[in-house]
Amino acid sequence: MRFQNKTLAAFALVGALVLPAAVHAAPSSDDNAMEMHMGSAEAKDKKAEIQMDYLEHRGERRYIDLYNIHAFRQYKEMHGMSLHWGVTVSRAVGSWAEKDTPDVRLDSSAVGAGPAYMIRWTKPLGSKWEASLDATGAVLVYNDMHPAHTRNYGFMWRIGPRVTYKFNDRNALSVAYLGHHVSNGQRTRNPGYNGVGFSIGYRYSY
Repeated sequence: MRFQNKTLAAFALVGALVLPAAVHAAPSSDDNAMEMHMGSAEAKDKKAEIQMDYLEHRGERRYIDLYNIHAFRQYKEMHGMSLHWGVTVSRAVGSWAEKDTPDVRLDSSAVGAGPAYMIRWTKPLGSKWEASLDATGAVLVYNDMHPAHTRNYGFMWRIGPRVTYKFNDRNALSVAYLGHHVSNGQRTRNPGYNGVGFSIGYRYSY
């Protein structure tokens, strides 16, 4: 009888020690739901975007049009502002003329590529629409001197408003009107040029 009482007491002691730990470790259904909700929220914060531009030349003696493709990934968002890093590929088509010889156009067609960065300020316009202001910069290395007789690298800056339509939580399509400036940042051999044009974008949240 004493042996049985001691055995029951031992089981009771072990149960008293193990049960609270098991209850504490076992996740409840509410905890699982919260984790799933947090996981989906984190997933929505990851966004990838592809943009395609056609930017037409503006200004005297600069006749260079741009066809660009940009790929961005958002890595931070705070108070309506988001930060994105990516890559840009640019196809420049056209020519430029020096001030002393305005009638002599120098062919400046080239292809450039390099890293890019985008800052975006966004304002929701209901559940489906949003407006934003995009400012981007890229460092490009070209396959030839661009513009002609200058250097084979340069900087591209773009800025302008964008309107986005969200089909659902994952897919969105946008259109923007942008102005741009391209130059190599040097004091010599730097015939920078400007332009304006349209950009379309596709964004995927995952």
